[in-house]
Amino acid sequence: MEKKGFYERNFNKIILISFLLIFIISYTYKFGAWYYDIITWAFFFGLLATFTSILGILMFPSALTFQTFFYKRMNFLPLSLSTAYTILAICALLVFLLFKKYKLNKDFNLFLIFGLGLMLFASTLFNGLPINFQNYEFVHYVDAIVIFLILTVFIRSGKETKILSWVLFLGIASIAFRLYNHTYSYDIAIPGFENNYLSRVLSFYVPFFIGMFWAEKKKLFKFIILFALAFTVQGITQLGSRATYLSLGIALPLLVIMNIRKKSTWVFVALGVIFLAFFVGPMFYRDVDSISKAKQGTQSEDASIRGRAQALEWGWQVFLENPVMGWGVNNARSENLINDRYGISKSIHNAYIIIAIEMGIIGLTIYILLFLFSIYLCFKTIILVRNKDKYFYNIANGTMFGLIAIGINQYMLNNPWIPDAFIGFGLSSALYGIAKRMKNEEELKPEEKEITHQKEDTKQNISLKNKQNKKSKHKRKLRNE
Repeated sequence: MEKKGFYERNFNKIILISFLLIFIISYTYKFGAWYYDIITWAFFFGLLATFTSILGILMFPSALTFQTFFYKRMNFLPLSLSTAYTILAICALLVFLLFKKYKLNKDFNLFLIFGLGLMLFASTLFNGLPINFQNYEFVHYVDAIVIFLILTVFIRSGKETKILSWVLFLGIASIAFRLYNHTYSYDIAIPGFENNYLSRVLSFYVPFFIGMFWAEKKKLFKFIILFALAFTVQGITQLGSRATYLSLGIALPLLVIMNIRKKSTWVFVALGVIFLAFFVGPMFYRDVDSISKAKQGTQSEDASIRGRAQALEWGWQVFLENPVMGWGVNNARSENLINDRYGISKSIHNAYIIIAIEMGIIGLTIYILLFLFSIYLCFKTIILVRNKDKYFYNIANGTMFGLIAIGINQYMLNNPWIPDAFIGFGLSSALYGIAKRMKNEEELKPEEKEITHQKEDTKQNISLKNKQNKKSKHKRKLRNE
């Protein structure tokens, strides 16, 4: 699929060494206190290579996901680390679009993303709210949109897709290993973070890792993916999020049905049954049982379900007061609006209602369409590359069911701007763009193919000669001096 070069010669070694280091450090007491500092520095130095290597810019989505869990600073920077990441990524994106002949994938998702960005600014300005780095929720939305644009611009082949997939894999594996080391206290493993948010992120990567497993050819790397997947699933049961149980309870059976002919599918089913039978505690089954009581709403005997149902009703009433433009985006905006009206600050636990409150019916429609159309693009990619390219087929497969899982999760949790949803949106557009180009190349006549290859070879030869001329000129200057 790819010419010999970066991926074949170096990439496998880099991934293997990185994975081993992450695993060893996570189990080493001496380095345990510095665990996230070490990984943060790795992301920071990786992103510094943004303007010289595609690897740098494709580290941005994973670095930002990681940063949302651990609000760290670099003391020598005059701003927060996530803000520094975003500024660097936006500058790189503009440079590549303006000067290096990279292009956006022009599909309906791109139209939806620009519509979401327009509503983000319009609703916030219309309600007189600040647009600056102190408005953290506004910045989170900007981050998410930048993630989408980066993926649609820079993922053009299998090499870039593999770089992104494995960098995401390493970031999530580092969290899963750390969670396992603190089985009974996730708040020590991830200080100050909320279990439902982390569990929702992991729900996207369970189907995605299964897709990576099917896409990978090397047995060693299949084992690595399976190994990290086991830790990820264990982390989900440890975090105890009912929303994630429900979302994976729908997404994974659909994944099995669609891939029922694969022998390894039945291996995953068997491993899942064994895990549920012998490796989860009674709390898991109590949480699952309580999901069925959610339909009772404010009349439920479960206090948490009753409180969430009440907050949902209040949130819906707040939305109806300003349904067109919404109330704008600001820190804890929906909670503050509820507090102003009902005297209690309550979290709504529904990303769709939150975005409706913030950006009105237009923003809500765009957001829902992003999920639906991204799933559709993944499905179209699967159809286009079926029996032609195993790698893209399986990555699109994992992305599609990851989006289904996180889309269901959003109905029961906050934060519409969650980076991993926008990774799914961007990756679905990028994969469909690759699949379309593959199909167009197949449909070219033999003569047109030959002309296309000749043009590409000519361009490569010209760029090589230009580089050689520059080197020779530089050498002559040095001799003259």
